[in-house]
Amino acid sequence: MKVSAKALRGGAKCVPKGKPGVYSWWADRTGLNVILSALGLEFEKVKNCLESEEDEYCIYVGIAVKEDVRSRLDWHVNQINTPYAVKSGFLSTLRQSLAAVLGTEMTDTEGVNAFMDGLFVRYTLLDFPVKSQQAANAAHEWENAKLNGGVLYLLNIQNNRSHPLSPRKKLSELRKLSKQKALSQQRG
Repeated sequence: MKVSAKALRGGAKCVPKGKPGVYSWWADRTGLNVILSALGLEFEKVKNCLESEEDEYCIYVGIAVKEDVRSRLDWHVNQINTPYAVKSGFLSTLRQSLAAVLGTEMTDTEGVNAFMDGLFVRYTLLDFPVKSQQAANAAHEWENAKLNGGVLYLLNIQNNRSHPLSPRKKLSELRKLSKQKALSQQRG
């Protein structure tokens, strides 16, 4: 299924409840260009490395096995970038990466939401119980195939080392700066 981030605002009610699954976040060319620019990458050099459909580009993949897909997507889209979430590391990895590439502090919920509202997600439900070993196995197999399949997923940090053009190091640096900005704002 494909759904816009904007449609997930307020609880992700359009996503069925109760099933684990896998998902991928997509950007149009405008959103992709923002991400590429922040990561110091040129479209012409990476375009053949990106998963794409028409003029849409996959920027992040994830799994939901400890909770259902609806809860996981709701967390990504509707989480508030509080200082506590930033400091504790409980802020969604996707939200951390978006704040970083936007050049803002990680507590900038409005800025992250505004950019995220231009994205959409594709998800697939798995026919296993949440928290089951079968769900975990199927989801991790899908995720590993994605991250190790020669395609570049720009905003994934964990297990995203295999692609030679991976901006993982640059993204980590930007995330660190974004976190520092947020925490210094809290102290100031």
